[in-house]
Amino acid sequence: MIRVGPRRIMNMAAGTPTEAAAFAPSDISGLYLWLDASDATTITLSGSDVTAWSDKSTGGNSLVSDGNPPALLTADQNGLNGIDFDGTERLIDTTPNSNLSGQNQLAIFAIANNTSSTTSRSLISIWNDSESAACWSLGKRNVTEEVHWLISLLGTDSNARQAGNMGTAGVAHFIGGDYSRSSIVSQLDVYDNDTVGENATADSPLHNSAAALCIGGVEDNSTYGLANFIGTVYEIVVYNALITGTDFTNLKSYLINKWGVSV
Repeated sequence: MIRVGPRRIMNMAAGTPTEAAAFAPSDISGLYLWLDASDATTITLSGSDVTAWSDKSTGGNSLVSDGNPPALLTADQNGLNGIDFDGTERLIDTTPNSNLSGQNQLAIFAIANNTSSTTSRSLISIWNDSESAACWSLGKRNVTEEVHWLISLLGTDSNARQAGNMGTAGVAHFIGGDYSRSSIVSQLDVYDNDTVGENATADSPLHNSAAALCIGGVEDNSTYGLANFIGTVYEIVVYNALITGTDFTNLKSYLINKWGVSV
């Protein structure tokens, strides 16, 4: 099990204990978005309204309210803060880091609590219903409460939807989706709390999208009907790489232990 806090190790030369750094998402290369609601230094408030959420990665993304800000919930999950969306609120970066779209590999993981039992809703996306601007969306799928991993592939009008099992509405979950394209075939996986869910294949890269990065919804949902998210977001990480093996184990352990999520 990964410890979230530091651990003490012995410096044999000096004979005194020293602190070994705890795991962080930035220990894995390819991190281009890291949003952490428990880090008060990354959140700009107006009262309890969240007007901006800063990226902890080197991606330089800067998400701001598009007019109706979500709310900060203090000590909401495992004693840590969350950001609550009511279905009318979004945080948006209109010029996100270019490594978040047009890639041959992508992986997104989040801790979130969906509180809506109806309608397909996007938690995080770079998505516009214009075919040239659609890229990806991760959220929940209508009344079935499944994880919804939706991508748009270059050179095709079809969009791949993958669904695991997000579980009971109102409970925090570890969710995610990843995508990898080789020279022959693309592989998509979706993650629910403890397992890899459905996967599919398709031979196309992701669109190089000009759409905004949105937390709590999509830039435009006129065609696919992706509604804004209802629930609380705790932490999100996005990589332009597949996360497998020890890296996946460490990242998942960090997220579920930090946020007290049962799997």
